[in-house]
Amino acid sequence: MKNSLQSFVAGAVVGIGVGIGAAIFLNSKYGRHIKENIEETMGEFYEQIQDKAQELKEMGQEQYEQFMKKAVKKFSQTKRLSQEAADFILEEAERSWDYFANEWGR
Repeated sequence: MKNSLQSFVAGAVVGIGVGIGAAIFLNSKYGRHIKENIEETMGEFYEQIQDKAQELKEMGQEQYEQFMKKAVKKFSQTKRLSQEAADFILEEAERSWDYFANEWGR
């Protein structure tokens, strides 16, 4: 189980790297600010949901996306993030589905 959790977190980090490449977002003033903090913010988000890693493996894509929406909403409220930041985190979390589905053999 620990190996699965490490794979999950590693995949999250890969997802962060993909998100950082979004040129339009990163060229904005806000985007540059987020870029400086994105690894830390996304890392905190994935740490918050890592105890759900086993449940995530059992979910289909729709369930996964619904879970991520709720988790991002809770995380962004707790951290008092802007709507823009919450939307960015949600996009990255939803993009991670392809990575995890492949990792989980779906």
